[in-house]
Amino acid sequence: MITRGVAIILVFYAVSSSCFQQDITTKTWSTHNTNYILKPLLSSRKTKATIPCHYFPRPQNTLPSSAVISRSTTKSLLSPLFSSYSADNTISESKQRNHQATAVYALILASIVSFVIDNILHLKGCSNLYLYHKNWKWWQLLTSTFCHGSRSHLSGNLFLLLLFGRSVEDELGSLGLIFSYVFCGVAANLISLAWLPTNTISIGASGAVYGLFTVSVFSRLSDLLSWRKLIEVGVLGQFVVSRVLEEATTAATGGVAGINHVAHLAGASAGGAMVFLLRGLISRMERSVSKDN
Repeated sequence: MITRGVAIILVFYAVSSSCFQQDITTKTWSTHNTNYILKPLLSSRKTKATIPCHYFPRPQNTLPSSAVISRSTTKSLLSPLFSSYSADNTISESKQRNHQATAVYALILASIVSFVIDNILHLKGCSNLYLYHKNWKWWQLLTSTFCHGSRSHLSGNLFLLLLFGRSVEDELGSLGLIFSYVFCGVAANLISLAWLPTNTISIGASGAVYGLFTVSVFSRLSDLLSWRKLIEVGVLGQFVVSRVLEEATTAATGGVAGINHVAHLAGASAGGAMVFLLRGLISRMERSVSKDN
């Protein structure tokens, strides 16, 4: 029995000496590791020897166990933030898409393509898009609004189309802009056919653009309680009134050669008439529905 105790003490001394050397080299030894070694010796049960964990070299670029967070835990913690963020982004992006102006750029692009094909590439058949007053075709009432005779003619009309087309599209939407452009352009050409001599050839978007002048102003008159609308009506209105009065004065004094003043005035009149007619039609339909209810 004494011999067994002496043997245990000797083994303990040898192991503790080696462990002390290990502590000098690695500086990671503790009394907890000593318990792992003495437990098989002091216990009467047959247990599997446990090797201290520091005997296995730790892989490089590996976080300690206290800093490891599972992917599921991260997802459960951050999912509320990501879900609310994505929802807010989706709402804001959908609103932004709904308010984006696209029809005005399509109209501008159509005029640019028509100008390149006709005046730069000089492809055959482009002259069939012009409105010939002597022998006109029905499609020329619309296609002539996308044709222009020179670069200055094109740039002047596209500048005004961009400004007032965006204004109309913001107020009435893409379909409202396209309908206003087509209605005012065709109406301006029809009045030009009836008013001007038969040897006239009409091209250009100016008739439709003048129609957008009045549409952009008159479409905002229904909401004058908003101070923003009042500012818009004041700024746009004074420009439109000055341009229309200038056209009327120039046309009354004989006009300028090469400029269709009739189409300008007709387009402006068509735009105002269109807004008031549609507004009256809508109000009549609302009254009829209220009576039925």
